[in-house]
Amino acid sequence: MKRLKHSFKKGMAFVLSLAMVAGLVSAMSGGANKVQAADNPGTEPSVSAYATKTQLMDGTFAPNEDGNATTIGKLAFGKNSSRDAQEWYILGKDSGVSVDNTIIFAASPIAPEKKFNQTIDNKTYNYGETAGIKTVFPNHYGASDLRVALQDMAANTDYFTTAEQGLMNATTVTTKDTKNSVYYTTTDKLYALAADGSGSSTIKAGSSDSTVLAKSSYWNTNGLKFGLRSPYDDDSKYVLSAYQSSRVNNVYVTWKYPIQPASNLNLSSVLFASAATAASSDTVKADTIAWGTAMTLRLNGTGKNIGTVTYNTTTGNIKVAKGSTSQTVALIVQGKGTVNGEEKDWYYSKKITGTETVNVSAIVAESNTPSSIDLSTCKIWLEITDTDELTYAVNATEGYEILDGANSNWEQNSDGSLSIRGSGAFSKFVGVKVEGTLVDAKNYIVKEGSTIITLKASYLNTLSEGTHTVEILWTDGSANTTFTIKADSSDNGNNNQNDNGNNNQNDNDNSNPVDSNKKDEVPEAGDDTPSVWLLILTIVSGTGLILTAEKRRKNLKTSEK
Repeated sequence: MKRLKHSFKKGMAFVLSLAMVAGLVSAMSGGANKVQAADNPGTEPSVSAYATKTQLMDGTFAPNEDGNATTIGKLAFGKNSSRDAQEWYILGKDSGVSVDNTIIFAASPIAPEKKFNQTIDNKTYNYGETAGIKTVFPNHYGASDLRVALQDMAANTDYFTTAEQGLMNATTVTTKDTKNSVYYTTTDKLYALAADGSGSSTIKAGSSDSTVLAKSSYWNTNGLKFGLRSPYDDDSKYVLSAYQSSRVNNVYVTWKYPIQPASNLNLSSVLFASAATAASSDTVKADTIAWGTAMTLRLNGTGKNIGTVTYNTTTGNIKVAKGSTSQTVALIVQGKGTVNGEEKDWYYSKKITGTETVNVSAIVAESNTPSSIDLSTCKIWLEITDTDELTYAVNATEGYEILDGANSNWEQNSDGSLSIRGSGAFSKFVGVKVEGTLVDAKNYIVKEGSTIITLKASYLNTLSEGTHTVEILWTDGSANTTFTIKADSSDNGNNNQNDNGNNNQNDNDNSNPVDSNKKDEVPEAGDDTPSVWLLILTIVSGTGLILTAEKRRKNLKTSEK
């Protein structure tokens, strides 16, 4: 019987020890529900679903010398003749246009069945003061009905709103006059593309025809042919067209064929482009983004009174405040991650009507978003679609919060310090302000976790009674709270315990009541392991081991007698 009890106690001590270890492991892992620390928190969106202004201009989407591109990207801009959104290929910056810009080429016909010219008769073209008016062949682009049609569309609000027209740069292109054996230039907001000759498998865009477009990548989508501006050298009644099931061919000038022009967009006021869709009448909208979905330009919304948005990667909070605009304001969060077992671009959008906080857990809860999201890899912004039908946005900034020690109390003449923990990264810490004045570094201790500030008693005793503001500063933001200095309540004016719970701590002691290295004392965001249970497990386990050892000692003494 004694042996059975001895074995039972020994077994209990072992089980309790294992429980304690399990609790400690759970604490160190950050807790089972910690969203930010999950195995696959996701990545930044694909560039074809979210592109910065720089990416719209640089080599990200620009085709290479043979006319193919590593990354194909599209923009939705304006409308076609059916009043549907017109999609365009993004081709990168045109060096012949002075402002920030990108070339765009219609990914499908913007208008069907237009003739290059109505007749095969010769026409006249005004070359200006130097050369004057000259007779030209019917395949002369400058004098063509096709050019007139493109000019009309560029100025027609059925195709482009007034604001959209304001974003379209005029592009100067060069074309050959085969009758007079000269080259001439035209400058328009919409222009037909060029080709080197019949039989070519590439066409050319841009002010210097320097952007080459291969049939396999850019004009092999619907089996139709569309008009080019280049004349056919061997017959004045023919011009070149891009025949999508074949290659560049020559066609009669009076034949009808679809129009797929190029243009140039002014990106000076553009922040980025995104394929995400904003929630409007719906309160919340969340979905994945299919490959090849066209993006929409987001212009700089500064001055539009859209509102403000900040995010905190530690707490997972997105704090939003709608501005005074009368337009519908939407919050958008966009990223890339595993959705239903597949790696996909995704977005979450919520209609914003006032001031609110959206936690990452609400985004995770949606069926078309990943089960784990790291806000630091997401794109976050507020946007409106204004009356001019353009979309304006304000980007989120990283916001910081006070995690521990907010609105603390401290009693005069106590020897304890006062600690405040902010969510900003320790590596970005730059200082502390009290009442707007920078505090000398000798008056506080700073530690990692995320950033813990401990104001020394010697400094606190220099402050007057009442409430004081305190602000922790990082290189890219700050967080603030208040603390209150209370009058000395002890009989001898030397109270050994302050109202903040920090006692018996010497100003020169580098220890801190909030130790970032002890997760049982300061659980990180998402850690569900209370420190009190770890303490209880430790005590119970230790007690079991002591009892077992004592019992064994007594049994040994008994057996020796």
